[in-house]
Amino acid sequence: MAEWELGRVLRALGLLEERGLLRCAWCGAGLRRAVCTEPHDGGFVTLNGIRLWAWVECPKCGYQWALWKLFRLACARNETACRELKQVLEQ
Repeated sequence: MAEWELGRVLRALGLLEERGLLRCAWCGAGLRRAVCTEPHDGGFVTLNGIRLWAWVECPKCGYQWALWKLFRLACARNETACRELKQVLEQ
């Protein structure tokens, strides 16, 4: 996975929110940009070399959406937002 910086991740989530794409695919509730993390061998690599699993939790149904899933869903739903999302994450 790519190395992500928290500021970029938060900007990417803000972009999804602005486009109406930061929603739970299970129950439809709006998601917050409160990112949770925990150390995980399969997670993304931070700029300081730590591997973290990152997610946001749905306030309604409690599903924990991995950030990569949210970004993938957004790309499947909106091609323009996908291009913008990739630009933010790859800056």
